[in-house]
Amino acid sequence: MHNLRHLISRLSSRKKPISLQFEPFRALGSRAFSSTSDGSDNLGWGTASSWSSRLTKDHFDGTITPQAGTGDADQSIQLMDIENVSDAVKKWNADDKKFKEFTDGWEDRLLETSILLKQVLEPGARGSYLKDSEKAEMYRLHKENPEVYTVEKLSKDYRIMRQRVEAILWLKKDEEELEKKNALPLDDSVEMLLDNCPE
Repeated sequence: MHNLRHLISRLSSRKKPISLQFEPFRALGSRAFSSTSDGSDNLGWGTASSWSSRLTKDHFDGTITPQAGTGDADQSIQLMDIENVSDAVKKWNADDKKFKEFTDGWEDRLLETSILLKQVLEPGARGSYLKDSEKAEMYRLHKENPEVYTVEKLSKDYRIMRQRVEAILWLKKDEEELEKKNALPLDDSVEMLLDNCPE
């Protein structure tokens, strides 16, 4: 907020050109920090250090007034400031959106954490969270290759107690046997119904 106030005050204020006649560059002409003992620093008006700031002897004498053509530079500085502020606002909005998503999902994360903690405290508790597809997959693996997929291996893979694995395998085997006993061969009535009423 402080940066925004600063930017608005800079945009609304007009800078007045500083007259060099009233504010001469006294510090630059000083010999207080000279490099030689006699006070001469071997810096003439033709050396590179004096031309790097685009100042000439006339500036120090006060005969040259500053040009008023620096408006373009001021305008470009103001535009850069506006762009910097807009970039910062965009970044703040993105950060705010991420933070809001994080805080809105807090309850879901707490629920997941409590389920995981329950599984840690009660090793067999995960059996109640096994899907039917996982139970069927467990039975299929054990039935196809019982030497590799032993009860111990399945209990480690699915992170449930060994007794739970044995119970699941026994129930699945029992379901399979009941389906075989009670399975009646399908007659043609279903196919006839599909042919007559395809919709």
